[in-house]
Amino acid sequence: MGRGPGWLERAILDLLGINEYLSAPLLAAKAYTAYAPDAPDPPPDEAIDPTPAQRAAVRRALSKLQKRGLVVKLGSRYPGERCSYADREYALTIVRKEVQHFGLQSLRHYPRRVQELYADEIARKT
Repeated sequence: MGRGPGWLERAILDLLGINEYLSAPLLAAKAYTAYAPDAPDPPPDEAIDPTPAQRAAVRRALSKLQKRGLVVKLGSRYPGERCSYADREYALTIVRKEVQHFGLQSLRHYPRRVQELYADEIARKT
C-alpha cells in the first residue's frame, strides 16, 4: 500500500487549483520555489530555474496524477509550449467554453482523455 501523494504531487494539485492551467516547466519552477521542503519562507519573488532532475520529477508526478484522474493533459495552450495541464474541474471549464464558441469539432485538437471527459459529461446531462 502506498503512502499517498508526496509533497510534489500535493504542490502540483495546489498550483493547478490556483491557476487554470500550467505547463510542466512552470509547475516545476513554482513547486520548487515555494513548496519544496527546503524552500525559503516566505518564498522569493522570482521562481527558480528548475534543474533537469526537478523537471523530470514533475513530469513523473504529473503522470501519476493523470493515471489517478486528478490532472488532465490539455495539449498546447501557449505558443511555443509543449503541453499544459489542469485539474479536472478547470479542464472541463476550458473545454466547455471552447465547445460553446466553436462547436464539438473544437474537441479534435485535444488529447483523447479530454475528449472522453467531455463525452462523459454530455452523457450525464442527457
